[in-house]
Amino acid sequence: MATANDAILSKLSTSQLGYYYDPFLPYMAKNAVGLTSTTASVQRTNQNHSPIAGSIGQMTNQLQFEGTNMNSLGSNNMHPHPHPFPNPMLQKRVCLADRHPPRVRRSGVNAPSSLPTVTPGQAHHQPVIRRGTHARVCVVDYAISTFLSLCQDLKEVQVVILGSGRDTTYLRSQCDLLHDKCPRNDSEANQDKKSSTNTKHRTRGNVTWYEVDHPSVINDKHDLLLTCDLFDFKSQKVMDGEKMESFIISPTQIRSGNNIPDNTISNPSALEPCHLVSYDLRNSFELLLHNMQENHGLQNHVPTLFVMECVQMYLPEEGSRDILRTITEAMAHPIMAIFDPIIQYDGFGQVMAQNLIKARITDSSMSLVNTRTLSAQLEKLKDCGFKTVTGCDFYSAYEMVLTAEDRRRANMAEMLDEVEEWMLIARHYCFLVAAGGAHRKSDDDIREQGHEHDLQEIEEAFCSVEDGNVFGFVAKKCVCVTATSSSSSTIQDKR
Repeated sequence: MATANDAILSKLSTSQLGYYYDPFLPYMAKNAVGLTSTTASVQRTNQNHSPIAGSIGQMTNQLQFEGTNMNSLGSNNMHPHPHPFPNPMLQKRVCLADRHPPRVRRSGVNAPSSLPTVTPGQAHHQPVIRRGTHARVCVVDYAISTFLSLCQDLKEVQVVILGSGRDTTYLRSQCDLLHDKCPRNDSEANQDKKSSTNTKHRTRGNVTWYEVDHPSVINDKHDLLLTCDLFDFKSQKVMDGEKMESFIISPTQIRSGNNIPDNTISNPSALEPCHLVSYDLRNSFELLLHNMQENHGLQNHVPTLFVMECVQMYLPEEGSRDILRTITEAMAHPIMAIFDPIIQYDGFGQVMAQNLIKARITDSSMSLVNTRTLSAQLEKLKDCGFKTVTGCDFYSAYEMVLTAEDRRRANMAEMLDEVEEWMLIARHYCFLVAAGGAHRKSDDDIREQGHEHDLQEIEEAFCSVEDGNVFGFVAKKCVCVTATSSSSSTIQDKR
């Protein structure tokens, strides 16, 4: 689908310029053709991982983050990260991805022959677009890595990525390439001995991953994984219904690239399975959960993070609400992370809506035009049963959630002149986290684990805006609402 292709092409362009490190993107971008992009071809040559030839065409869709990558912003305009993460559950660290210097392809300079790359052609992605893609990758990474770190002492947790497309989050998670704010090993934790007893990197092997998307997307992704020289796995086909082919991926070995210490992980117990689930999210979400429980081992009593990146905008408003309501009613401990546009009621938002309608991406029934503001997004999550919801516009997330190191890396990768344009675009998107089902069914199975008190603390920590919170939220720049009350800042309905 075009949106999945646009997303992966945007990330490929951003990664190639050095915003962040992702060795899996060239494989996932093979033959991708987006709404505003041409094919990025990836050809395997031999077992020595010779350079891969390819091209990136126009990728300038500024009206959706699938093709909207906003790049480097002058550091003089940015504030340092508001908190050094003194929270005893999470300590700030420089993520593994940031230890790799920016990889910039220059004319006449050959890429390392052992690392798959692409050779950019006419790359018309604007810096403001790449900046947004990098920021989007960072905040979603932080949502996932924070959830996993908070759940580090639990035996089982689940991550469900809805509308996953060609995303590489699962692959990067298996070799510690997600942006992360907790120590990766004991030596890092011991740098702060006062908190090292409560602070550690997420437990390896306690996560089951699920990626859900349209059957055509899932089949394409499975085929692309088979071409990836960095990833060895066993695949089991599962029939979800009569025609939908899904897959259970059991990894045996994964490599994170060239010249990286400990770049190969081959211990099966340290690698986690991923279920590629075929399903059209416009259909009944209750049926999807039933299929996942029956055929993929999804457990409704296990703490589960659901991730939705620019997914609601493609769904009817009622379909979007059905997903959210079903999650809070069916899952004992649901947690949610959402990245979505908020077109609001200003001229810029109207142009966004008009162009998406012309592209036949949206219409008057869609969530995009029915949930236009940050306040509407927050209330929607609360109305659908989440106990606590916290959100902010994406420019505020850029200042709060991303670290100073993240912003520095973006500035080093590429210069940005369109500061006002970046701010305008970013304020028409939002980042939301939610936790706790107000209509949960039963905690009986969870009580058997003896973690019911810990789980409540995890839910509260995930959405907290108090000083030292895990995301770096600043109360004056975000809104937090609960099922019984609301605590808002200067952000009003205009957002």
